[in-house]
Amino acid sequence: MYERPGEHIQAELDRILLAVASLSGLSGLPERIDADVPVADATDDDAAAGSELATFGEKVRAVSPGGEKLEAANEPYPNDGLQASLSERAAEIEHDVSLARTTELDLRLDTLARSFGLSRTHLDAFLLALAPEVDWSIASVYGSLSGMNQPLTPPITVLERILARMGHGSSPGDVSPKEALTTTSPLFEYGLLVRNIGQPATPSSFDTVTVDERIVDYLKGDDSLDRALAALVSIERADRTLSDLLFDEETTETLETVRDRSAATDAPTIYHFAGEDGTGKDRLPAALTDDGTTILRADAIDIVEDDDLCTRLIREAALQDAAIHLTDLERVTDRREEPAVGVDDEGGMVMRDPDAPTVDSVVERFDDAPGDVFVSHTETWKPDVDLAHHRVETVRCPFPEYSTRLAIWEEYADEVAESHLVENVATNFRLSQRDIRHAVQTARYLCRSEQDVVEAPEAHAAADAFAPVNGELERDHLYAACKRYSASNLEALADRMEPGYELDDLYLNDKPKTHLRELCGHLQYRGAVTSEWGFGEPGSRGDGVVALFYGQPGTGKTMAAEVLANETGLDLYRVDLAQIVDKYIGETESQLAALLDEAERSNAILLFDEADSLFGERTDVGDATDRHANNVTNFLLQRLESFDGIALLTTNKRAGIDSAFKRRIAHSIRFDIPQENLRRRLWRESFPDEATVDTDGFDFDFLGMKTLTPAIIRKVAKYAAYIAATEAHDGQPLDGETTALDDVTITFDHVLLGLQYASEAGGVALQDDEFYQYEDRLRTYETKHVSRDFDTRFRMRYLDGDGLDDVSSEDDGHGADEDVRGEPVDEASDTTNTNESESYGRPTEDGSLKLGDEDMPAERSEDALDPESVVQHFYDRVQAQDREGLSTLYHPEAEVDILSKRDVMAMNLSNVDLVGSIERIVDEDERVVLEFVEASNTHELTTEIECRPDDAGRWRLYAIRQDAPPDAA
Repeated sequence: MYERPGEHIQAELDRILLAVASLSGLSGLPERIDADVPVADATDDDAAAGSELATFGEKVRAVSPGGEKLEAANEPYPNDGLQASLSERAAEIEHDVSLARTTELDLRLDTLARSFGLSRTHLDAFLLALAPEVDWSIASVYGSLSGMNQPLTPPITVLERILARMGHGSSPGDVSPKEALTTTSPLFEYGLLVRNIGQPATPSSFDTVTVDERIVDYLKGDDSLDRALAALVSIERADRTLSDLLFDEETTETLETVRDRSAATDAPTIYHFAGEDGTGKDRLPAALTDDGTTILRADAIDIVEDDDLCTRLIREAALQDAAIHLTDLERVTDRREEPAVGVDDEGGMVMRDPDAPTVDSVVERFDDAPGDVFVSHTETWKPDVDLAHHRVETVRCPFPEYSTRLAIWEEYADEVAESHLVENVATNFRLSQRDIRHAVQTARYLCRSEQDVVEAPEAHAAADAFAPVNGELERDHLYAACKRYSASNLEALADRMEPGYELDDLYLNDKPKTHLRELCGHLQYRGAVTSEWGFGEPGSRGDGVVALFYGQPGTGKTMAAEVLANETGLDLYRVDLAQIVDKYIGETESQLAALLDEAERSNAILLFDEADSLFGERTDVGDATDRHANNVTNFLLQRLESFDGIALLTTNKRAGIDSAFKRRIAHSIRFDIPQENLRRRLWRESFPDEATVDTDGFDFDFLGMKTLTPAIIRKVAKYAAYIAATEAHDGQPLDGETTALDDVTITFDHVLLGLQYASEAGGVALQDDEFYQYEDRLRTYETKHVSRDFDTRFRMRYLDGDGLDDVSSEDDGHGADEDVRGEPVDEASDTTNTNESESYGRPTEDGSLKLGDEDMPAERSEDALDPESVVQHFYDRVQAQDREGLSTLYHPEAEVDILSKRDVMAMNLSNVDLVGSIERIVDEDERVVLEFVEASNTHELTTEIECRPDDAGRWRLYAIRQDAPPDAA
């Protein structure tokens, strides 16, 4: 029995030496010798050859690990009975090897033979090629046998002749010399031997053979990686079990079943793990192999498309008795290529590379591996392979849900300053297992870096920056660390916003403010509610949050998005529609898919400003543009079903949003104009502390009466500041040096001028007559023509309601010489029949109805108006004070009384009108309920008008419902 590793190799090479010495005594050898040449009788020259190679046994020491001192084999070689002698020695070697296998002796040649299925013929061919690596004098014999007068590595023809002389291929079932040296032989299939091609005109039988460098190193005891793999492959050790990993209950049960099935069979397994990066799939190989097992891990893209590297990796796994782990296989199988034609500089369809390997082809290639093979991919795989040596197992590792993330974070609970932060980060950041652990390390580093700067740098200089801390991780540390491990590709598709507002900065009425707080609660507790309380969506439906903010411009919708970002600590990204919408069919959907995928991975809030441009209502298909727009809407409808992120939609036109989105929108919050008391407070707080403002002279009651949005109020305050600064320069801001602002005070007059400027040049809908008692403080222009028409004089007279009592609510008629206001008609006045508003809705001589700038037939105005048009006509006729026309819009069985003349006058004085869009909240054959906002000088009320068809089928007003007027105090 062998006692030292090198004894086995020495015995085998001494046996080979006998065959070489016997053959080298032949004379008159032809240049090419067939494998079946008969064995000649030995001559005296054989002894000379044996003497020449007598030192071979000592040279064998070079392959002995550690260079142990071994005795040389100097026994004389027999002159006859070569094959019998070789067989006898082979039997002795096999006996000694069998005994050594029961010990821990590392017989590397035996491992090589068994790992690659080498027969005795294969092994002898390998040893013949190895001999020159041990003693180069053998190369002289090979050169002599080849008819060359120089040392030579063994040619194929010489190896075949020696193997034939040794008796190989002479027995049934024995591998012949030619078979052992074909390219499909395991010697070449696994790269144990390297075939060196000769000159083009040289026959292939004269190709020479050498042993691969890695195999020589291995036999010498070197366990380092193949030089070609050293930079591509890492060595890991199995050091965990499934119980050490955190997965959801279903995945854990699946993995345990897979483990048990694999353990119950002797065949190795190819495992396919699917899932996103960091979900734990790459930690599974170390949990599904025996403790201490070597695992050769490589990125698939570096290996699988190079057949030589695949061979070397398989060979290395055999030499080290290791498993193979190929990661990120999707980078190979999902490779894309640009089409060669039909694409301009602006882009085009991206096609899958037809030459890219498939999962099936990769799995089949590694069926030659001696042990388990693990493959990681982002997508699931349906096996369609017929493997000879391996069985197959597939497992999907889902992205960790809230409960799994919470369990991972709780491992570090002792390091967190406040216990609730553990739940906060688990809810707000959908991080993978790997990224959570990395985020903890980063948070530790940030914590220590902060301490080093603020406290004592020298005390922490030598400390491990990533070591655990004791209850010192604050919210800022954790959130900053988590954001670093959130996907960052979102900036390529959207613009990052820096939130600058908090909830107290919003001037919202109670209803939208309450709704916004409820939305914050949804975002903060969605993890616990969906996971712990079981409210999560089943199947592939997502648990994301989609909210719609709608209302007039300037009411705080975008500000509210910034507030949410501040409240949750998440990043906010505004979608850049120019980068999303593409002229190529299908590309917009692709861009949106990438955007929403990144939003989920980025743990960020996605803001769609002017969302009606993307989420608009589908239309009847009239052309390719309509079809393309509808396809985009359909895609968004489907994608939002599985969306797991946070998306905020803002619009000024809620009616423009496709109704199918409403079921997918969890929160729909209307931002209306603030009530009067809020507007007064906003006026008080719109001027910064740094500015000098004479607020004692402000008429805040007057300012609060103006139904302005917060954005307009802030704009007017800024106008007032610029006007005050300009006045300090005597109205010539571009002359001379800039005047210091230290002594400049913003007064109420400046605010009035700011309001006037906003009305004239700032896009604010204000009329001069809304300034009434302060009209004398406004600017006047030489080119302005001022006239006091009847309507203005009427407002001045009845502004506070004085005089309305003179108008009887029961007396609704008027004579030919009286207008609707009850005033006599002045033939010379410019407010008689020439006033367009006076004739709006009046029948003309030809029977048509006057509607603005166009005439509509009376029959259509009576019969063809839809409910929305009825409501619009209602307010138009209020503005025109056309009570007669109003009466025709009521249903015969209406639940409300027809407006009296006094009501119409009061509404007209208050500038009552509907603002924004009209939305159908009930849509039935016999009943339609419309919702909209009614605005006036003193209020803004949510209004519902119910319309029903009369006996003639015409839609008419049936009921009117309004919110209670706001408290002006």
